[in-house]
Amino acid sequence: TSRDSASAGSSRKFVTSNESFIMKYRNFNTNPTGKNTTSCVNATMIYKNETTHYVLHHVTFLNTTSNETIGFNKSYNVISSDCYTTRNVLNGTVAGTNTSELYPFAFANDNCAVIRKHSWSNETFKACELWAFASALEKELSCCDFVFDLLCTRGYKQITYDAQLCKPRDTELDVGAAEPTTITHSNKR
Repeated sequence: TSRDSASAGSSRKFVTSNESFIMKYRNFNTNPTGKNTTSCVNATMIYKNETTHYVLHHVTFLNTTSNETIGFNKSYNVISSDCYTTRNVLNGTVAGTNTSELYPFAFANDNCAVIRKHSWSNETFKACELWAFASALEKELSCCDFVFDLLCTRGYKQITYDAQLCKPRDTELDVGAAEPTTITHSNKR
């Protein structure tokens, strides 16, 4: 249907865009103590192959405990979920590891995307992340907010983007690095 192709187009555009996208929030916390130690999560596409539906991103995040920006490369094969013809799932692998994770798109438009995170989900909890293009961070994202609240478990939102904390800095990244890289610097801006 035209709706399926529009949604697929938005999902594909989101993953293959040359523009960076930033995680605004998620409904789970990866820190076992419950502290919010992850912020400024950013993904930038560094390679894509339209024929094989393969994409390579450089991902960075700020560890707010150590004040370090951590960077690594993550590859994705864009695949179709069961019973679908549109490519609506990212099968992601961090460089240097043999483990992959599935990230189905719940929704995507020209500004944002709601992505499920299977590795943090179970029968009663649907883990999700809301990502937005850098150019859309200050825009109204009501469609993505609505879909997030509708399809993802509610009750907790870990805010991973703060405009003041995540202001761009003059930092050089080795986007060609195959292994995780740590960029150490002061968080004073």
